[in-house]
Amino acid sequence: MWFAFPENVESIGIEGFEFQAEITDPETKIRYFRAPEMYAGKILDFSGFRCINPPAGLNPPADLPTQLQIGEEDRNINALVGKVNNLELENSMLKSRLVELLAQRDELRLELATAKTELKNAQFDLEKANISVAEKAK
Repeated sequence: MWFAFPENVESIGIEGFEFQAEITDPETKIRYFRAPEMYAGKILDFSGFRCINPPAGLNPPADLPTQLQIGEEDRNINALVGKVNNLELENSMLKSRLVELLAQRDELRLELATAKTELKNAQFDLEKANISVAEKAK
């Protein structure tokens, strides 16, 4: 599909692809570029971009095919991108699990410290009670 850049815009990047003017109308100074149809919505979401064919007098090259031709290399890239996305998701889940485990560890440490304190207090109270019993027995 053909698009026209808004004034003072030289290029646009969509999903890692950079599109630049291929034809400039010498009279109107409108700069035209081609992009696959699947990017039309994203391009037109930007202010000032228009879907428009360049005038025939400018001898524009043929429009791009409506569907991209996907070769073996592209399929491999797509497969690798999918694997990376899956690994990033797994990494995120593992990080979340780690945070949960660290919080659980901290809770257990606090419980252990509390239990140790209670044990020391109980031992102290027991010693006090033993001394008191021993003094009464005298």
